Amino acid sequence: MQMKEQSAEPASTILVDIRDVSVSKELPREERISEFIRQIKDPYCFKCGRFTVRASFLRRTAQHWRTASRESFAEQRISKRG
Repeated sequence: MQMKEQSAEPASTILVDIRDVSVSKELPREERISEFIRQIKDPYCFKCGRFTVRASFLRRTAQHWRTASRESFAEQRISKRG
C-alpha cells in the first residue's frame, strides 16, 4: 500500500471548528449546503474540538472493492472464531 505524503497547512490558515457551524433546517437543501460550505470554509479539512479532520479519497476499481469486501468478511469470520 502506497501512502501519499500530505503537506502541512499554511500557518495563516485557521481551521473552523465544525461544532461552531450552525445551519437552519428551514432552508431549502441547496441553501443548507451552500451555508455549510460558507461557514466551514473547507469541508475536507476542519477542526472538531482538539482534533483536525482531513478527508481524502482514492479512486478504486470495482475489482478492488470486491476483493476488499471478501477480505473484510474473512477477517470478521476469523475474529469471531477466536
